[in-house]
Amino acid sequence: MTAPVSLNEELIYGGIGGCPGFPINLGPMKAGPAQAVLLARALEEADPEGQLLRRADRERATAQARALPGDLEARATLRAEVLLAAASAEVPALARLAKAARVPRALLWSLPVLALGAGLATDGFGPSRQVNVLAPPLLGLLGWNLLIYAIFIVSGLRRLAHRGAPSRVAGEIRTESTALTRWPRGGAARLWQAGFKAAVSALRRGVDPRRSLILAAAGRRFARDWVAVAGPMIEAQLRSSLHLAAAALAAGMVAGLYLRGLTVAYRSTWESTFLGAAEVRGLLVAVLGPAAAVLGVDLPDVAGFKAMQSPRQGADAAVWLHLWALTTALLVLTPRLVFSVSAGLRARRLSRRLGIRPDAGAFRVLRDPHAGTGRHVVVRPYSRSLDGLESDALLLLLHDALGSAALIEIRPPALWGEGHPGGAAEIFADGPTVVLFSSVQLPELEVHRVFVHDLKTAAPEAPLLAMVDEAAWRRRFGPAERERAIQRRRAWQRVLGETGAVVLHLDLGQSFDEALLRQVEQALGAPTDIRGAGR
Repeated sequence: MTAPVSLNEELIYGGIGGCPGFPINLGPMKAGPAQAVLLARALEEADPEGQLLRRADRERATAQARALPGDLEARATLRAEVLLAAASAEVPALARLAKAARVPRALLWSLPVLALGAGLATDGFGPSRQVNVLAPPLLGLLGWNLLIYAIFIVSGLRRLAHRGAPSRVAGEIRTESTALTRWPRGGAARLWQAGFKAAVSALRRGVDPRRSLILAAAGRRFARDWVAVAGPMIEAQLRSSLHLAAAALAAGMVAGLYLRGLTVAYRSTWESTFLGAAEVRGLLVAVLGPAAAVLGVDLPDVAGFKAMQSPRQGADAAVWLHLWALTTALLVLTPRLVFSVSAGLRARRLSRRLGIRPDAGAFRVLRDPHAGTGRHVVVRPYSRSLDGLESDALLLLLHDALGSAALIEIRPPALWGEGHPGGAAEIFADGPTVVLFSSVQLPELEVHRVFVHDLKTAAPEAPLLAMVDEAAWRRRFGPAERERAIQRRRAWQRVLGETGAVVLHLDLGQSFDEALLRQVEQALGAPTDIRGAGR
């Protein structure tokens, strides 16, 4: 892949290169239940002291969920609804936040209605009774839509090329700590974003300062999580509305022509400062030729077009109206309706299959407490130490991925330049290995690659995961050094990418998202039954 890579693409594109696939059962969950789970989880995790969601409310919600017959998704949904009911009694704005997270139907339908009105108000042939057969408004409409189609084609070809090409950053994933969740783009998307962000900000109004901080953190977390899982669905909904609006604009312009033709006798003519009769005929043959063939109409020759320059000699404009109407239907109305229906079906399909993990984070209380029994993972930091918070974050991540009963053993750090101690039996006897690096170190072939290569060579069948922690990099450089961060990730990938180990970039100082958990599960060969709730 030789094209420049944006920061979002750098973090998202690729996945786990060379890692054996392990099916992960993530649902699917419908949009409504998924939204409830994400919002309740964000509130619960932002309120560890129980100032908003009291311990009794949490225990009651957990007990009711565990008693519910059904799958994990149903239990998680019930627990979320109970928690949100308790929280909404204290903060009514939560209901408005949940509503604002979904794209309002009024926005989706107002765009086509407004476009239809604009089309009806537009005179495609001009305000006078002499119809300019060049129809600049309609010609501009066709040109704009053809440009959009060309962009669609180029974008589709680029996606196909990226999908088939090996990624230079395979194994890099996006974590919530990067705060690079891609919001849907476009003017309509910005309207929805403004309403959503306003609802997040409104959570803090009229609330005491301590709860205000909790709600601010929960709102940011929910917005990030929701856009991460529902962004494609929301984008498809907006695309469907915008395509329908484009079709409505074209239909309105054509309908306006016919409505005016009922009360006005138009005569066809044309005028241009730079084009002669031959050029005008060539242009209209190219644009209106397919419609003329369908209608069985012969366009005038050059002499005929020269005669049309005189309004008095202009012919009846009805045939030109039919030609432009059919051309607009063929090149704008039909394709846009197809795109709208396709995007609408995709949005509906995505709304039924949001891939969230119902038992992640605070909802891990729904898991089977024995999940992960018999799993043993060795963690070996390399030339770095772990403080208490970093150790807790790493243990939380691995237990979320492998099960709460899994044995996670963090061994003393390996020294710079040190090979792995002991033989393969010591390293891999009880399960997979995680090697933890820090991104502030400059990766070296003779040091880091040799260390990982020796581990992989000693036990080639055992899962080996190389984690590159970016917490120290973020504290030292902050978000301003994005390009340097990209270059450093590429350097780590170049050094470790050919060792056979899976390479993941994360930030132990921030929370983790569903994508990271799935990647860790796959990399360490986690069985799919670790998510079973206590039945």
